[in-house]
Amino acid sequence: MIEWVVVEVSTSLAQNLGYGICVYTRDSHKGLNLVFDPSRSPHYKVVCIWHFDHVDSVLSIDYDRNKLCYHIEIYSSETGSWRACVEPFIANQNSEFLGGVYWNGAINRFNTSGDSLYFNLH
Repeated sequence: MIEWVVVEVSTSLAQNLGYGICVYTRDSHKGLNLVFDPSRSPHYKVVCIWHFDHVDSVLSIDYDRNKLCYHIEIYSSETGSWRACVEPFIANQNSEFLGGVYWNGAINRFNTSGDSLYFNLH
């Protein structure tokens, strides 16, 4: 199991985010982004992306070896809890979920070897 901790550098206070809703292995974790815009709110969100092994059991789509199924969970510092996004999504197996940029209410990820992705948080 993976447990996340956010540390506020200015105060050295640590916030334990727990394990999230779903418990996956370290290998299934594909990306983590901290989302914070102090002009909108004093609270932050953490967006975590996980890989599922069984695409056909989650979504009713034709199986494609080059595509994988992913699940998103969001932690809110305002509520102190995790929530799952409504539905999993399919992306190229070469898609990268690290290094996303939070801009204009969304996380944007540009990939040179996989799908470029846009995740709207509002």
